[in-house]
This record gives sequence, C-alpha cells and structure tokens, in this order.
Amino acid sequence: MENVAAAIALAATDNRAAGRIYNIVEQPAFSELEWARKIAAEMKWNGEFLVLPPERAPRHLVPSGNTAQHWEVDSSRIRGELGYREPVSIKEGIRRTIDWERANPPGAAASLHPPLDYDAEDAALLRTGGS
Repeated sequence: MENVAAAIALAATDNRAAGRIYNIVEQPAFSELEWARKIAAEMKWNGEFLVLPPERAPRHLVPSGNTAQHWEVDSSRIRGELGYREPVSIKEGIRRTIDWERANPPGAAASLHPPLDYDAEDAALLRTGGS
C-alpha cells in the first residue's frame, strides 16, 4: 500500500503528470506461483506447491474469468517520466503483510469468499499421486 500511495502522491503533485495515466506495479512482474513462493520463503515454509489444471482442481480453488491469457501491467511510464521508485522493497512488503495478516486473522469479511474445502483439496492431491 505504501508503494501505491507514494506513486499516487508523486503523480498528484508533479505537473508533468497532468492528463497522463500511470500503472503502478512492481518490476519485475511475478506470477501467482512466484508470489506464493516468495511468501512461503519469508515465512520459512518449505512445503511444495501443486499446480493443477482447472479441470482437476477443487471447485473452490478455480478462479473465475478467462485465465487462458497472460497479461502483465507495465509501469515504465511513471518510472521514466516521474522517476518513481518503490519506497518499500518487495521483501519488506511481504514481511509487513505477513505481520499484518497474523495480527488480523480473518473475521466476518472471510465469509464473503468461498469456504475452504480441505476434503476436496485432499482428494485432488490423492488423484495426483501426492500424499
């Protein structure tokens, strides 16, 4: 959040940004699996991630929408035109997020998301030959 706030403040206070549109993203861009691995490493979790095709994944884990295409947002404009740089590193941002999540466990808002179904996840794991 601090990085996005810094980029917004920069664009809002720099006259060169007038009439311009900027994307605010980390560089390089990471896949969901790469993000998960970075978070796992910061948490000192040495488990294994199992990636299944949607037709073999438990229903509650299949993302909605069309995921057949890959897209990457580019933040080179704000970096080149306004000199934007993240004030918080990716590693530090992950650490702060983990700390916040641990201090603020899911509450009522968690009910807005599909419920977890560990039995379905275990069944999918067994179908892959995993344990």
